[in-house]
Amino acid sequence: MRFVQKIACSVASMFLMIGMLAGCSAMAAPPGAIDFPDLSHHYGDAVVETSLDKGMLGLIGILANSEEPELAEIISGVKSVIIRVYNVNGKREQALAGLHQVSAQIRRDKWEPLISVNDKESQVRLFAKMNEGKMDGLVAMVVSEDDAVFINVVGEIDPAKLVHLTKAMNIEYDNSQT
Repeated sequence: MRFVQKIACSVASMFLMIGMLAGCSAMAAPPGAIDFPDLSHHYGDAVVETSLDKGMLGLIGILANSEEPELAEIISGVKSVIIRVYNVNGKREQALAGLHQVSAQIRRDKWEPLISVNDKESQVRLFAKMNEGKMDGLVAMVVSEDDAVFINVVGEIDPAKLVHLTKAMNIEYDNSQT
């Protein structure tokens, strides 16, 4: 009987360790994930807050598949999308501090800076977490006199397919001022 108890304890311990390891790996942020500062105590609740996980993105991909198969393919590699928009009403100091804090953090983590704009009206940062020619994450941050926008897309993104994604989302670049 003692032998059976030892085996049962060993098996239970093994499952406990596996569960703990799975829990630890589940808690570790995937490559490309960023923890944005919570600015709600400075600006109130975000005016836009979106948090799409793999399940919801999968549903969107299924719906897009019949109309936009390339868009569905792009979405299939995305694990999450986080969007927060705050109304700063001209008091952008805390939002700028958040932008600078996140920028410093991801630079230390070897993210590639893609765009940096510093002018009177706004500050813009766009970073990509690259891995063997593919993006593991994309971070966009914009702080203007009116709003602070923080976006994090996590997952495998093929840069060559981003043009299709921006067209599908009706994002246009106006280069007439350059």
